[in-house]
Amino acid sequence: MLAGRSIRFFASHCRPAPLFTWSLKTQDAPLALKTTTTWYVPRPPMTAMTAAYSKDAKNDSRIQPPDIKLPNRDQVEKYFFTALVYVWDFCYYVFCLTLKLVDTYILKNPTLQQYWKKLTDRLEQQRQAIKSKK
Repeated sequence: MLAGRSIRFFASHCRPAPLFTWSLKTQDAPLALKTTTTWYVPRPPMTAMTAAYSKDAKNDSRIQPPDIKLPNRDQVEKYFFTALVYVWDFCYYVFCLTLKLVDTYILKNPTLQQYWKKLTDRLEQQRQAIKSKK
């Protein structure tokens, strides 16, 4: 019950400021818009912070950028090459591991060795046949 009351309270009392309002007062609208029943009424003036970032703000009020201290060249090179070394070592490890696994489980496979031997024997027979025809 308390949760329902608090939800109703927040839903009815805690609303964000509207971006625009609609009005039915004819004295607020320009003459061209008085023929319609509803029209746009601009929102209230902006605060100082939002006015500084608006497109309509004058260029006289420049916003100062924050004082950011960038790293020097030595620090950039140190961290860049450290990361590069980690990536290089990882790639080298993956390459060596892949090479070892291919050698162990594919190239030294007995079935593959048997077919490889048959292939080389047939190639050798074909070479002998070509040499004997000459």
